[in-house]
Amino acid sequence: MRGLKANEQYETGAKELYEIKQDPYQLNNLASTADPTLLKRLARSQYLHKLILD
Repeated sequence: MRGLKANEQYETGAKELYEIKQDPYQLNNLASTADPTLLKRLARSQYLHKLILD
């Protein structure tokens, strides 16, 4: 999962997934073609990270 940046905007439900090394300006959103399991794992990881830091 290194090199991936995922964002989920909870109000709209919009998902964003970028390959930072290949797309540093975040122009190509990969979320619509990504494996749903990967998106769930990334979201869970970010949620846990946020809980730890807050």
